[in-house]
Amino acid sequence: HKVTVAVAAPTGKAAQQASVILTNREREILQRIAEGNTNQQIANTFHISVRTVEFHRANISAKIGAHDTASLVKYAIQKKIISLEP
Repeated sequence: HKVTVAVAAPTGKAAQQASVILTNREREILQRIAEGNTNQQIANTFHISVRTVEFHRANISAKIGAHDTASLVKYAIQKKIISLEP
């Protein structure tokens, strides 16, 4: 016999934040975005195309539920990817 147990999963922001796993490259890209770099500057830094930066940015935004750059920066600060200290 199989026993099935229903477990309530977190929803909304709790679910997003609990399950967000950024790759190392996504964290590097997010750090550069939060530091104010343009997509072109980020592409030059990592020797990748602007389109690849845009792809990473879209993946990051989807994973964390961000809809604009301000939301990305806020997330980066909250997760200590960047700091406000000089």
